[in-house]
Amino acid sequence: MPIEKPYRVVLELYRPARATAVEYVQGDVDAYPLTLILRKDGRPYSLASAVRVVVTAKSPRGVVTQGFAEIVSAARGVCLYRVAGSEIAEAGEYALSVMVVGATEALTWQEMRYTVQPRLDDGSAIRAQPQYNVLTDLIRQVNGLSGGGLDLFDEVVDLLQASAWKDIT
Repeated sequence: MPIEKPYRVVLELYRPARATAVEYVQGDVDAYPLTLILRKDGRPYSLASAVRVVVTAKSPRGVVTQGFAEIVSAARGVCLYRVAGSEIAEAGEYALSVMVVGATEALTWQEMRYTVQPRLDDGSAIRAQPQYNVLTDLIRQVNGLSGGGLDLFDEVVDLLQASAWKDIT
């Protein structure tokens, strides 16, 4: 089973696209099938005479890319577009338009917008270390000292040695 985050968007020929909640993550690869449902006057737009469906995306910096959508159901006006890596390369808001190309004509739908969230992992992350739990445990135990047992230094040494830390003196 593929790892995917699918979206379905209905585009009306004569009306601007409603705000969509389509969000991608910068740098993800081949994980975003976008189902486009094309309508005209509220009814499915027939793609029976379509030669191809061209999808154009414009990045926040103005870089324009194009790809082709696969016609899934010509009678229902449904096509599937796999968002390419270059269409989510930078974080920000993108504009996307769909153009149906026939043998001698072309028809473009109102554009829609989608958002690309920045990737948290920028390559500078450090590996998570389990030893930091020791500090939390140490604070809990120091807060719970009754004053009647070992002095604070001995308690710290015992905790650190129990956590496999060596040579603390």
